[in-house]
Amino acid sequence: MTRMQTDASPEDSGKDLSVHDRELAWLLLTELRTRITTQELPLRDGVEETALQSVYDFFKLARESMGKRPGSGRCSAIVVEALNKDIRPFTAYWHGRKAAGRMGSVDERYEFRRQLKEVQGKLGTLADALSRLLGKPGALLPSESPATLEVRPVPFGIIPTAGMDEDTIRNMNEAEAGDVQRRRTHYELPNADTRDDAVGLALSGGGIRSSIFALGVVEVLARKGMLKDVDFMSTVSGGGYLGSFITTVLDDPDEDVTLSPEKGKRPFGAEGDHESTVVRHLRNHSKYLSEGGLQTVFRLGFVLLYGLFSSLLLVLPALMTGAMIVVALHDMLEALRPGWMWWIPLACVALVYAITRTRSTARGLEAAAGFLLAVTLVCGLLAALPELTRRVAGHEAALIAGTALLPFVLAATGIAIGPARIVGRVLLGSLVLAVPVFLIAVLLGCIAFLCFIATEYSLWCALGTTLLIVLLTCFVNLNATALHRYYRDRLARTYLVSGGSKGERQVETHDERPLAPKASAEKDCKGPVHLINAALNVPGSTAPDLRGRDSDFFLFSKHYCGSLLTGWHPTQDWQDLDPNLDLGTAMAISGAAASPHMGTLTSSRYMMLLAMLNIRLGYWVRRPHTYWADYWRFMRPFAPRYFLRELTGRMTEHTACVNVSDGGHIENLGIYELLRRRCRTIIAIDGECDPQHHFDGLLKLVRLAWIDLGVRIEPDLRDLRPDAAGLCNAHCIVTRLVYPDEQEGWLLYVKLSMTGNESEYLKEFRRAHPNFPHDSTAQQLFGEAQWEAYRALGEHVGRDLFSPSILGRQRPKCATEWVNRLAERLRA
Repeated sequence: MTRMQTDASPEDSGKDLSVHDRELAWLLLTELRTRITTQELPLRDGVEETALQSVYDFFKLARESMGKRPGSGRCSAIVVEALNKDIRPFTAYWHGRKAAGRMGSVDERYEFRRQLKEVQGKLGTLADALSRLLGKPGALLPSESPATLEVRPVPFGIIPTAGMDEDTIRNMNEAEAGDVQRRRTHYELPNADTRDDAVGLALSGGGIRSSIFALGVVEVLARKGMLKDVDFMSTVSGGGYLGSFITTVLDDPDEDVTLSPEKGKRPFGAEGDHESTVVRHLRNHSKYLSEGGLQTVFRLGFVLLYGLFSSLLLVLPALMTGAMIVVALHDMLEALRPGWMWWIPLACVALVYAITRTRSTARGLEAAAGFLLAVTLVCGLLAALPELTRRVAGHEAALIAGTALLPFVLAATGIAIGPARIVGRVLLGSLVLAVPVFLIAVLLGCIAFLCFIATEYSLWCALGTTLLIVLLTCFVNLNATALHRYYRDRLARTYLVSGGSKGERQVETHDERPLAPKASAEKDCKGPVHLINAALNVPGSTAPDLRGRDSDFFLFSKHYCGSLLTGWHPTQDWQDLDPNLDLGTAMAISGAAASPHMGTLTSSRYMMLLAMLNIRLGYWVRRPHTYWADYWRFMRPFAPRYFLRELTGRMTEHTACVNVSDGGHIENLGIYELLRRRCRTIIAIDGECDPQHHFDGLLKLVRLAWIDLGVRIEPDLRDLRPDAAGLCNAHCIVTRLVYPDEQEGWLLYVKLSMTGNESEYLKEFRRAHPNFPHDSTAQQLFGEAQWEAYRALGEHVGRDLFSPSILGRQRPKCATEWVNRLAERLRA
C-alpha cells in the first residue's frame, strides 16, 4: 500500500481534526483491531469464507460511515485510497471464486490465505495511519501469535534405565554425539559445539511405496536446506532402503557430495535441479526383485527348491532319531498292548477323581478334560502305530510326496474358489494342518523303512543320522538356505550406490559396505547417524517387560548393535562373528516382512507352514560375548537346533544366535529410537499402507512411548482423516512431545495422503488406480508411472510444508525454526 497522502507528522497528529474525522477514524480503527479481517487465520479451521465476508463487510461499513460523516475529509481521503487500491481488487476476485464454488480446494484455500496475508499488511498500514491521525501512534493491529513452545535446550542422548549397562550407554552416547558434532561442524551449523536440540528424521516401513514417497519429501527437505540439520535418521523396512541409499552416497569423499542445497551437487542438489544420476539409478531399478530375465527366474526357482529341501533336511535328523526310538520300542508295544490297554480307563477315572477333589472344581474339571484328551490321543497313536507302519511300508515315497504337495493344492483350490466363499475359506484355513500332516507322514515313512525294509541296516541308519547331524552342524548356514540372501543382494544392488558425478552416467555399487566404518571414515561426517530398526523375535522369553509382545526393539548402527534384552555391543564385535553382517544385510533384515515370526504380528497358525516352506526373510545373528562366541567361534551354529526353534516358536534372548526380522513387526514408524535419544524436533514420514487412515502405526507408538519411555504424545488427527472422496484437509500435523522431565519438543507427522490440490497427473493416476496412494505392501514391482506417482506425491507434500501461506514470506533458517513455525500456525 502506498504511503497515505494525509499521513500527519507526530507533531501535527490529532490537530485541527473535525468531529467527523475523529469519529470516523476511531470507528474504523476499532473495527480493524477486532475483526477477523486483521487476525491471524488458523490454518486448521475452514474459515476462509468467513474471513472474506469480514473484509467485504468492512468495505461496506467504511463506505456507509463516510456517507454519514460529510465533514470527515482528511480521514475519508486515507480510507478511500485504501479501499480502492487494496481491498476492492481482493474482494472482487474472491467473491467471483466463491460464487463459482471454487474456494473448497486446498490450493484455493492456500492462495486465499496468501493474498489475505498481504491485505492484512496493508490494513495494518491503514490502521497505523488512522492511529497517527488520532494522535495515538503505535496503536497498531495485534501481532502474530507468540511461540507456543518454551525455548529451553533439550540435551540429546539415551538416559540409562533399569536393565541397561551404564558404561555401554555412555559409550553409545559418546560415539553418536561425536558423529553429530562432526556433521554439524562440516556444515558450519551454529550449534556444532553443543549437545542439545537434536533433529531426528524417521522414515517408516511400507516397502518400495514408503521408500519412494519418502524420497520425494526428502528431496524437498534437502533443497530447502533442512536435511543437513538432521542429526539422527531412524529407518524401518522400506524407509531403510532410502536411508541406506543416503548413507552410502554420503560416504563418497567427493566435494560434490553434500546435503547442502547447492546447484549440481549430489544426491539432491538445489531447487531447480533435475534429479542426479544416483537418484535416476533408483528410478531405473524400480522392479529390483525381478530384474535379470530368465536368469532371475531360474535363480529364484533354485532358491525356493533348495530352501524346501533344506527345511526337510534340517528336521530329518530329529525325525530319524524319533523313528529309531519307536523302532526300538516296537516289539515291546506289540507284546504289551493287550495287557496295558485295560489299565488305561481305570487310571483315567482315578485321575479325574483326584483332580475334582481340589478346591476349584471348575479348574479341576478343565484340567481333567485336557489330560484325558491327551491320554486318549497318545494311547490311540500307540495302539495304531504298528498297523499304520505295516500299511505305509512300501509306499513311503508316495505318502511323503503327496503330503508335501498338499499345501500347494489346498492354496490353489482355495484361491480358485475364492476366499469370499465358505469352501474357499475352509480350504485356505486348513493350510495350518499341512505341516503337521507332512511331518507325521515323514515320521511314519521313516518308521516303516526301519521296521520292514532296512531291518538289517538299523545300525547303519543310526550312524548315517549321526553323520548327517555333523554335516549340518559344520556346513549348513541357516541364513543361506532362506530367501534372505536373494532379497538382500537385490536391495544392495539397487540402493547401496555412489558415484554419478558430472559427466558420468554410471554408478558404483557397494554390495559389501560394512556397518562399522573404517578409521578414515571417522574424520569427516556428511550425513546423520543412521539407526536401522529391526525386531528381536523372542516368543519363548520369560522377560516380564515384554508383556506379550514376543519381540524387542533391535538396533543396527555403525557404532553399536543390539537390544535391551541382548545388550548393546560394538558393531565390530557382531561383524567379527558374522562377516556377512554388513549394511546390505541390516537393510534386508529391517525389511524382512515375510517371516514365520513377526513380533507382535506373528500368526501362530501359519508359523510352521511359513518355516517349512522356507518363507524366511529374517536372520539368525550370532551374539558376541557369549560362551559359543568366545570359545567356539570357528564353528557354525547348529542349524537344526535353531530351525526347530523357529519351527516351534521356542526362541529366546539367551541362545548363542538370536532371530531378528522386520522392524515394522514391533514399531513401523521408526520414531521410537529417536524418542529414546530425546530428539527435540522429529520429522516423521509415514508411508505405510493405511487406506482407511486408522493410524495403527502412530497410535501404537503413542502407547509404546508412554509405557517404555514415559514420553507423552497426544496427536490431533482430525485434519488427516479422509472424507467420503478419500481426501484429507492436510498432509501433516504437528504434535507436542513431553519427555519425563517435562522437557518438550515437536513431532511433525507427515502422512501419505491426498488433499485434492495435487497435480493433474496425480489426480488422473488416482482415477485410473483407485488404490493409490495406498497400494498393498505386497506389491514390490513398480512400473515407471507408478514410481513417479509416489515420488511426485512426496514432492508435492514436501512443497506444501513450505507454503508461504503457512510459513510466511521469510524463509526458515534451520529445521528447528521451520518445525516451530509450523507448530505455531498449524496448531493455532
